[in-house]
Amino acid sequence: MIFKRLLSKKKPVPERENQDTLIQVARTHQDPAIRRDACRRVNRLPDLRERVLSDSDAGVREIALAHYRHLLSGEGGEAPSIWDRLHEVSLLADERLLGHLAREARDAEVRRAALMKLTDQDVLAACALNDPLAANRSAAAQCIEDKDALEVVVKNIGRKDKRVYRVARQKLKEIAQREALPARIREQSAELCDKLERLGRFEGWVQGRALLDLLDRQWAEIESQAESHWRERYQGLRDRFLAGYDAYRREHEAEIAAAEARESVRRERQQLLDELASHPSLTGEAELDALRDRVWARWEALDLLPEQEQRPLTRRCQTLMEEVSAHRERLALQRRNNRRLRKLLGNLDKAMEQSKPLADKSLRALVAEAEGLMQAQGADLQLGDALARARDRLEERLRKQKHSAEQRVAQLEEKLQELASPFTKVSWPPSSLRRQAVCRGRTTPGRRSG
Repeated sequence: MIFKRLLSKKKPVPERENQDTLIQVARTHQDPAIRRDACRRVNRLPDLRERVLSDSDAGVREIALAHYRHLLSGEGGEAPSIWDRLHEVSLLADERLLGHLAREARDAEVRRAALMKLTDQDVLAACALNDPLAANRSAAAQCIEDKDALEVVVKNIGRKDKRVYRVARQKLKEIAQREALPARIREQSAELCDKLERLGRFEGWVQGRALLDLLDRQWAEIESQAESHWRERYQGLRDRFLAGYDAYRREHEAEIAAAEARESVRRERQQLLDELASHPSLTGEAELDALRDRVWARWEALDLLPEQEQRPLTRRCQTLMEEVSAHRERLALQRRNNRRLRKLLGNLDKAMEQSKPLADKSLRALVAEAEGLMQAQGADLQLGDALARARDRLEERLRKQKHSAEQRVAQLEEKLQELASPFTKVSWPPSSLRRQAVCRGRTTPGRRSG
């Protein structure tokens, strides 16, 4: 084995080919076959790209393109660094070559750089479905804009990649919204024009003038997207109404002034009702009192509307005033409950600070009352936390107090047993013997005479 290694000859390592020489041959040699052979061995991407674009021989261009694509894909040991390949991909515009790299390149970074420049929707759909890397599949789905390609992705991705599925579904939804937008704009344009055309009928010029401002605001939102004939129709109807309104105003100036005054009173009363309706957002009794007094004073100062208009507004005002008063009473009750709860917590803290034994029943009744107040609407949550801590402290204190009392009772029982033990050790004669001794003592003559 040793002699075999010594006697065997090492194969000579081929010298690295001179790239400058090969590039020179590929550019200037007269024989296309030699230029083709040189292109097979060139490893510099910019020079190969130059041969693909400028060589006069189709065979040379084909060989250079194949080797260029081979190197960009990262195949073979002679491939340039990934940074050189990424830079080269950033310069590409050939859809076929970009599509090949997006599908076949070895490195995920190169595939992603290629697909980010692609416009071929079918290739992007294939990348979204088949790329091994989830980030690349998601990027490909983000680049798809064609409805058919997105539907292919949604249909075939299945459970393989939920993110790609969601991206494709969202883009399909956006496409559907864009497709439906022109019809929606036409529908809104027709609706606004119909409303504008009805303004001024039955001599309702004053109310129509107020509605025109609302219609103008709605039209401004879609005017830039509306078709030209809708814009012309809206402007024509608007001009016609304003001309009729000006003529009516000149003829009925006094009536219009009275109608406008009534409309102003109606709007102001409605604003006052809206202010009253916002009372749930107020949390102070003083704020509610100020709101109620201010609205009522202004309500009484306004001129009365015709009875059929004034009656429902008055009923609504009375209802809201009652709601404000009820809300104020609830706030007052909450404030009293919280004040009582603070007092109970203070009493509980004072009792806990004393060293003498606690009164179990009275303190538990105090805690029960506090817990009932916490169940009421609007109770202070911070007081609830303080009550929970005080309750835990009380339970712990009562537990220790009970344990201490049980220990003292046990000690007392032991002491009683110790005190009673001397009496239990004396041996007394039986009761029959004691009776016989007594009888003998009574009948003995000597004892009796003595």
